[in-house]
Amino acid sequence: MTNNSRERIFNRLQNKNRSQKENDNARTEINKYISSHERGPIPDFSASADKHFMSKISNAAATVTTVSHYSDLSTAIDNYLSANDIDKKLVVAASKELSKIEWQQDISTEYRIAKATDATSLCHAYAGVAETGSLVLCSSKESPVSLNFLPDNCICVLEQKRIYRNIEDIWDLIRKELKQTPRTINFITGPSRTADVEQTIQLGAHGPRRLHVIIIES
Repeated sequence: MTNNSRERIFNRLQNKNRSQKENDNARTEINKYISSHERGPIPDFSASADKHFMSKISNAAATVTTVSHYSDLSTAIDNYLSANDIDKKLVVAASKELSKIEWQQDISTEYRIAKATDATSLCHAYAGVAETGSLVLCSSKESPVSLNFLPDNCICVLEQKRIYRNIEDIWDLIRKELKQTPRTINFITGPSRTADVEQTIQLGAHGPRRLHVIIIES
């Protein structure tokens, strides 16, 4: 860190209220750095982005399936809940796409934030990273963070066209599409796990025990 950089940091700490001009100058400096900064070495792979994503997230103990359209979601979710003997009660993210689903009669849904007593959530991923098999979830009123971590079972919907090859692609996408960076951006790769106790893998340590991804092909 240069002396000038150190001085700027100390000045900001001493003077919490910066002028509009100082804010504009800082923003210009940051944007200039981002636009001129070259990417470092990026891992490459021969498979298509969606195939590589499915392989990586499956290796991380998540399950994944594909459906053709959003209209197929209700049946796919019903089949998953039945196969795993999970109660058919969902707390759902109120995204535009998920709000339009016509649910089967035996599935109960509530569109709200998650509570500690909720068993299963349904959320909508902003994007996917093929390189690591990660889901990208951006917090908003339609996508509360609690859905990603509180319930034991998390079902996440991801559009195939939103699967990108590398993590760097996601930051480019966020800067391009979103007017303001979300308060929270989570990269989720598989269900929660820990090996803190006797080096034995335990699922559900600080989040869902199960992660099921449904990829919308069209």
